[in-house]
Amino acid sequence: MALIDYSSINIYPTIKKIAVGTTAQQFTLPNEASKVSIGGDAALYFSTDVGIDGNSFDTGSGGDIADYGFIVANNYIPIEMEKGSQSTRNLCVGAQTGTANCYLIIEKR
Repeated sequence: MALIDYSSINIYPTIKKIAVGTTAQQFTLPNEASKVSIGGDAALYFSTDVGIDGNSFDTGSGGDIADYGFIVANNYIPIEMEKGSQSTRNLCVGAQTGTANCYLIIEKR
């Protein structure tokens, strides 16, 4: 996988569908985005502040990304995005098992 750069998006809301495997798929989000919702057709792991593309999620076997959240299949989790010097624009997502279609809804207020 390779970093997917959405930083130049200027139409809101934008919906993106990406196939992901069990290693982290890294996304760069636009500075103007105020909210991103993450969901999938299968269970996902996600991290907003640690990890890079291709890292593994630490599920008890010593992966690269130890701090992450999870999303159950067929659900979304909304994340409010901060603005300023302490905000992060990187997001890593991976399937808990196999592959999954990941859906991102990127919004601006």
